[in-house]
Amino acid sequence: MKELKFFLASSGELKNERDKIQIFFLKEVDRLIKQGIYPKLIVWEDLKHTFRQDRIQDYFNQEMLDCDVVLVLFGKKLGEFTVEEFLLAWDQIRNNALKPKELFVFF
Repeated sequence: MKELKFFLASSGELKNERDKIQIFFLKEVDRLIKQGIYPKLIVWEDLKHTFRQDRIQDYFNQEMLDCDVVLVLFGKKLGEFTVEEFLLAWDQIRNNALKPKELFVFF
C-alpha cells in the first residue's frame, strides 16, 4: 500500500472549512485504500503537540515539505504563515523538488 500525505494549510479563521475538508477526507479513506493508497491528512493543529524546535512555523514547514499534496485555504485575509507555506510549497514545485508533487489553492 502506498502512503499519500496531504498537508492542509490555512489560518485559524478557517476552522469550519478545515473541519469540512477533514470530514470529506475521512469519507474518501475507504475508497482510496481499496485503490492501494493510504491517505494521511496533516493539519497544523495536530502538529502543535509534537513541536520540538525554536520556531513552530519552521516545524510546520518541514512537515509540509514531506507531504505529497499541499492544500492551501485563503479566506478574507491572507494569514502570514499560510502565505509562507504557500510560497514555500510553490517554490519547491517550480524547482522540481521531489515533494510536494501537487499544490491546490482555494479562496
